[in-house]
Amino acid sequence: MNLTAMMMWNTKKSAKLTIFDGKTLLNDVCRVIGVSTSFFDEIKTDTDSVAGIFLEKWSAIPDVGQEISHNGVTLRIDSTSKKRIERISVIIEN
Repeated sequence: MNLTAMMMWNTKKSAKLTIFDGKTLLNDVCRVIGVSTSFFDEIKTDTDSVAGIFLEKWSAIPDVGQEISHNGVTLRIDSTSKKRIERISVIIEN
């Protein structure tokens, strides 16, 4: 997915909160929130998507509201379906 296509799914709510489609590539998330493309390497293994971080941790679709925090950035599940994680908020903490 190129950055132009990804931006259709990205809704920047504020300087600290951005909402992404679950299938957004981690490299694209990193570019939008202004961190290195290796930022999530410590908490992921084989995934390339932001939703994949949750799927690797829980091996199932997590509940809405579940969070993963890493180095001042929190990923929060905003919506899911039976088969996928649809929307994830990325919150940059102070």
